[in-house]
Amino acid sequence: MIEKGKSISRWCDKSYNAGKGDIIFYDWNSDSVSDHVGIICDVTDSAFIVREGNKSKSIGNRTIMKNDKTIKCFIIPPYEEESHKDKLLERVE
Repeated sequence: MIEKGKSISRWCDKSYNAGKGDIIFYDWNSDSVSDHVGIICDVTDSAFIVREGNKSKSIGNRTIMKNDKTIKCFIIPPYEEESHKDKLLERVE
């Protein structure tokens, strides 16, 4: 997914100010390889609330601080319209 995001200019490094609907990638063991992925469902001043499909062998939310060292990068999906992003987020919340 990261390579595809780069190829369509939708990839952002960890300094990007990510928002709802963006895809977040993690590097749990600091080896420069993405280990996990989720979709940002909400954002606070200091954290992302992320829906993940395999969190403790279940679907669940993770709250992760914006400055967490395990955040690798983000992909900004090319939503056709803002309403498409809203509908996606309604399904994952």
